[in-house]
Parts: sequence; C-alpha cells; structure tokens
Amino acid sequence: MLPTLTYQTLAITVGTACCTIVPFAFGAKRGLPRGLLPLATGMMTGLCCFGLLPEAGREGGALSLALTTLVAVVYSLLHLRHLHHHPAATTQTAHAHDEVTGSYGTHVHGDSNRPLGILATAIFVHSLLDGSLLVISTDLFTQATMSVTVSLWIHKAFEALSLASLVYWRVSNRQVAARWLTAYVLSFPCGVFLTFWMQQLVTASGLQRVALIVMSVAIGNLIGCLIFDFILPSIGRFKYHKGEVFWLASGFAAATLLLWEL
Repeated sequence: MLPTLTYQTLAITVGTACCTIVPFAFGAKRGLPRGLLPLATGMMTGLCCFGLLPEAGREGGALSLALTTLVAVVYSLLHLRHLHHHPAATTQTAHAHDEVTGSYGTHVHGDSNRPLGILATAIFVHSLLDGSLLVISTDLFTQATMSVTVSLWIHKAFEALSLASLVYWRVSNRQVAARWLTAYVLSFPCGVFLTFWMQQLVTASGLQRVALIVMSVAIGNLIGCLIFDFILPSIGRFKYHKGEVFWLASGFAAATLLLWEL
C-alpha cells in the first residue's frame, strides 16, 4: 500500500504545484478551454453519485451517509452566508477572476474579500482532509480508490488554479505569493502523512471507526466544494454558453462508464 500511496501523493502534489503556476505564467491573457469546467463537473458529479456516496453507505451505513450529508450542508450554509453578506465584492472579483481562470470556480469569488490568511487557512484545512481521504481510500476502502483518486485529481487542479488566481490578483510581492502557494501545495502531502502516522497509533478495533468518520467528513467537504465550485458555476454559464450542457453530460457519462467497468 505504501508505494502506491507515495506515488499517488507525489503525482497529485506535483500536478497541484503545476496548476498554481498557470495564472502567473499567463496572467490575464489566457483562460482554460470553455468546455473544461462543465466536463470536470460532470465527471465529479458522476464519481460522487456512483462511487463515493455508495462506498460511504456500504462501509458505514446510514450513520456515515448522515454525517457526510451534515458536513456538506454545513459547508453549503457557511458558503451561502458569506455570499449573502458580501454580494458586491463577489461580483467585482468574479469579473477579474474570470479573465485569468476562464470561470473555473467560484470558491474565490465568494471569499474574495475575506482576509487572505483566514481564507488560506480554510483551504489548507480542506486540503489536509483531501490527503486524509486518499490514505483511507487506499488503505481501508479499496473499492473507492479509483473514485477518490480521479475526484482528487480534478478537484485539486481547479482548487489550485482558483487559489493561485486569487493570490495573483491580491499579492503583489511575488515572494510572499510563492510562500502562500507553497504552503498550500504542501498541505495535501501533510494530510497524507498525518493520517498515515495516526493509523499507526490507533488500535485495529478503533481504526475502522475513526476511518469511517474521517472518510465521511472528507467526502462531505468534497461534495460541498463540488456544489459551489463546480455545479453552480456551470449552471450559471449555461445561459450564455448552451453548448456546455453537452460537456457536462459527457463528463457525467464518462465517469459512470468508468465506474461501471470497474
């Protein structure tokens, strides 16, 4: 398990680091291809519906699904509360952010006027949970490994691009920006290491229970991000880019077929 986990962690970390460079390499002159966000949205939705949620139900039953739902709802309420209190800043920063990113996420839109340290801390904690989810899926819940790995690849790429674009606009000192983004990139492998280390300290009887709780919290957190960083932005763009519905449906179908084959 350890070699596989090491390779996966290294690959996702390097991929995340590469994505943080994009806004600084291209500035406001180039965004992502238009169909990429809805394609990723469809894939993540399919993976969550037919991969992650069924696995949580199989392993932890109704309690695990309830905890997953609770975390997703709490994340959503907190996000909605912040959007409600800062609608003007959200609109202003969204326009500037779209120039760099091609509208690939709203996480920074809703939090764009929040102090960067608070926002970064929230994202770092989320990234730690991503690392925990990778360890647990690889070690204990092997049937969910493919769904988790693909979801993390997609999610981390867009998350890194969103955070990097916000840092690009708000941090003029590039050395400071590099420190922020380095801390973010390293938070994922730190989550992997901490979870793997904690597994060595927990007895075999208690490991399954702890793993189920961490898995439920991490999946709930991921679903909350899926709703606000992928689904809602995609739906909002359909009015102006109707062809993106095709890309979303294609991503959903691709994820469903992938899980069906597995």
